[in-house]
Amino acid sequence: MLDLLLAEPELQVFQYEMILEARRRPELAEAVSALYENYVNALAAGLSASGLTQNVRVVARTLFAALDGLVLQYLAGVDRSAIAASLEEVHDVLLLRTGSPRQP
Repeated sequence: MLDLLLAEPELQVFQYEMILEARRRPELAEAVSALYENYVNALAAGLSASGLTQNVRVVARTLFAALDGLVLQYLAGVDRSAIAASLEEVHDVLLLRTGSPRQP
């Protein structure tokens, strides 16, 4: 994920600017809501494919919130290694939730 972010940080910045602009321009709220739902739906599909069967949408929204916050922190200048370590922790927690073994 960090590599994806590094490849197109301008896209992430644009999305956050759009999200903030939606607070001032209600006509953008639906597009922002759809953006978030697309991310949650994609994560939910991946979680289901990984074997998660309970509270899939809740877990997906929680996971997205963590990832979204880490991306924002990265864009705000938090050290890359700190973000990478946090992403590893999110991954480990997710493995615990799905019962998947950690790959070396």
